[in-house]
Amino acid sequence: MAVIAQVEDAIIEVLTSVLGNHVRGIETLSGPWTLGALKRALQFAPCVRVAFLGGRASRHEDAAIDARFGVYFVAGQGGQSGRGVAGVIGLYDMLEIALPALNELTVPGIGSLFLVETGQQFAEQTLHLGGAVYGATFELPNLVLPSIDSSAALNDFVTFHADSDITGDGAPEITTEEVLPQ
Repeated sequence: MAVIAQVEDAIIEVLTSVLGNHVRGIETLSGPWTLGALKRALQFAPCVRVAFLGGRASRHEDAAIDARFGVYFVAGQGGQSGRGVAGVIGLYDMLEIALPALNELTVPGIGSLFLVETGQQFAEQTLHLGGAVYGATFELPNLVLPSIDSSAALNDFVTFHADSDITGDGAPEITTEEVLPQ
């Protein structure tokens, strides 16, 4: 498994152990934050999204980066923002539970995560959509990206899948899936 995916999985494992019964879902963000992705996340609030954000080269000789991972805490309408309401976890609670659990998280054989910053995200968009998102950025220094000596280590590209949201309402109108001949 790729080292980036291993780190994301470790983050999700910790989040599941500390927030699992209090949120509707904890999963990776499969692409950039778009307005559609934000709308979908708010539909499943309270929830958490995890993303690899890239990184700066730290050692050129072995393709190491100071990798950054984003953890996004999403709350929906009403009292879920900030302090929460009876029976619904708020953003502050999610942050106060999750951030200490993730800071200095060691992923065996890879390295340790360190909290860099946290803050409100997408304030203008979430104001109009009726929710709130706080993000936390963690850095994993000197993440060595393993070299793959042969393309044999990679799986063949067999299935193409696409969901197309033409109207922009967050629900795909067209789903395409093709199995490619090998």
